[in-house]
Amino acid sequence: SFEALPSTETDCTDGIDNDGDGDTDCYDTDCRGNSICKACPIIKNLTCGETITGKLQSADDYDYYTFRLDKKTNVAFTAVKPPDYKDQLNINFRIGDPDKGCDSLFDSGQEHWGTETPRAFGLEAGAGVLYTINAFISDSTFLNGEYQFTFTCNTKPESDCANGTDDDIDTLIDCEDPDCFDSEDCSGGHLGKTCADAIRVNNGKSIGKADVAADKIEFTYFQTNEGKGNDMSAKCAPVSTSGPDIVYSFTLTDPLRVGVVLEFSDLTQQPSLYLMKDSCTSDGLVGCAQTFFALASMQELLQPGTYYVVVDSGAVGMDGKPDASAFEINFTFNTAAQEVCDNDADDDRDGDTDCEDPDCFSDDACTGGHSGNTCADAIPINSGNALTPDSETEIKVWNTTTGASNDISGSCAAASTQGPDRVYSVVLDQAGTLTASVNLYTGDTPALILFNKTSCGASDMLECVANQDSNVSVITKALDAGTYYLVVDSGGMGTMDSTRPAQGDFSLTIKFETP
Repeated sequence: SFEALPSTETDCTDGIDNDGDGDTDCYDTDCRGNSICKACPIIKNLTCGETITGKLQSADDYDYYTFRLDKKTNVAFTAVKPPDYKDQLNINFRIGDPDKGCDSLFDSGQEHWGTETPRAFGLEAGAGVLYTINAFISDSTFLNGEYQFTFTCNTKPESDCANGTDDDIDTLIDCEDPDCFDSEDCSGGHLGKTCADAIRVNNGKSIGKADVAADKIEFTYFQTNEGKGNDMSAKCAPVSTSGPDIVYSFTLTDPLRVGVVLEFSDLTQQPSLYLMKDSCTSDGLVGCAQTFFALASMQELLQPGTYYVVVDSGAVGMDGKPDASAFEINFTFNTAAQEVCDNDADDDRDGDTDCEDPDCFSDDACTGGHSGNTCADAIPINSGNALTPDSETEIKVWNTTTGASNDISGSCAAASTQGPDRVYSVVLDQAGTLTASVNLYTGDTPALILFNKTSCGASDMLECVANQDSNVSVITKALDAGTYYLVVDSGGMGTMDSTRPAQGDFSLTIKFETP
């Protein structure tokens, strides 16, 4: 049965929108004048630049203030510690209405920001809008009830981009502020729209071993590729052909290990990041970053020369447009040696040791001299030595499908017919249960396929798994003694770039136990 909603708010205290008009209790005009919906006792109307000192009488006490500005601007409330400050001050605010109850004073749904140093919060306040705030003390810390805060209003844009001050009160200081992205202080007068006008890392000064103090120097820049031109692209990032981009450059006089970390401020957007040497063309492409949601990063041992780093679009959004966002990009230069792949040491100090390091993925110490591009040239697990059932022992290997050939596919994943694959061989000395687990570090779904012949054809396939809910796929299968082939392939389309099958760095873990 169906019953029509009442025409008015029948109960002003039940927390329910009785008449379905979108306003609840004291927020509904039907409750105006109700004794429950008393106007808040306002202490005063705040003026910009004013510091307020007050004292609450108990943990249940509230002090109410209002403010109304004649123009749209950012405002901030900054907590100030009085001499005997002991309590934790809290401030709530919303668009004010003298007819609405104080007990219904909650966040108005606008985007509010906060900072840690100094402890502040604020919002972009509209012109002529009445705002009400209430100050209160957390009941878990109430000691003497004293509080103090400063009400500040923006009076100018972020005009000085090197004074260490948040001039426009938007929590972004100097070069972090979009007002400063293209300033001389933050970009050296370069717009980064083309390689010829790339933003110069280290102000264009070359970087060598003598410049790297304590083994490392860093540079951090803030910019956006929103609204920029589409001048650059790379074959490893298909969406880059239609996405806006911005370019950075640096010059090395000595071999150095260079790390680049890019983070989009919009976490729903996917970036691409690629590196070129000497020439801003496909011929100069050195490498592409591994991308994970709003992050992209790369680390390379680079020889002397001039390099170009391009921030571009890595995916297409729901609106059909290539992703773009404001971003922070960090460059690190260090003198660490190249990773030695068999000495149990993290030589290049990047957190990865020996075969776990991307520098070693194709090294003979980790592959036994095999490419892993085909089953006939599979990379041998355990150096080709047969595995004996052992519940305590796991073997873990690392590699990437990026750049691998596309020779093999499995029935469990349509994307595997298009995606690059990497092959391992494993020898079992007797019957047992083999468990193989692949983890694709991009967060996308890998396919894991098991074959029993070097031809790795459809008739040779024993198992195919692609867990679409995870970046980990697992095969567990009872097998007889013999040689088998494990193929890491694409289990789906990429999250970062839905136009191509998933690919990237991975780890493969093998365990062989008594059946």
